[in-house]
Amino acid sequence: MHRDEIADLPQGAVSLASNDHSQHQAIAYEQDGVRFWGVQYHPELSFGDIARYMALNDVDSFSDAKSFAAKHSVEADGPDVMAEIMADFHQLDEDMPPELVTKYQLSEALMDKTAHRCELINFLAQL
Repeated sequence: MHRDEIADLPQGAVSLASNDHSQHQAIAYEQDGVRFWGVQYHPELSFGDIARYMALNDVDSFSDAKSFAAKHSVEADGPDVMAEIMADFHQLDEDMPPELVTKYQLSEALMDKTAHRCELINFLAQL
C-alpha cells in the first residue's frame, strides 16, 4: 500500500528485518532520548481495512498491483482485478476460508491476529 520506503537509515538506526520487497522492513532508532521503532508494513490493519483502503484510493496505479494479482492467481483484468482482491480480503476478515489462505499464501502469523499484531502490541507495551 505504500509507494515509498526507507532507502538509507539515519546514523544510529538499526535494520531489524528485511524481505524481497524492502531492505528495511523494520528498524529501531534509540539515541539522544529518541526511542523509535518502525515497520514498513501495517500490523494494525486487518484484511478488511486494506480492502476499504483499496476501494477509497487509486490502487490500480500502484506499480505492483497487477504482479500481485498474477502471483495470486487472480484471473480478472483491469478494475475487476482489484474488485476480486477486495472481495477476497473482506472474506478473509470474516472466516479465513482455506482456499483464500492458499491463494494468497498466508502464513500462520497473518491468520493469527495476536501474532500478526505482535510488533504493535510489543511496542505499545514498552510505552
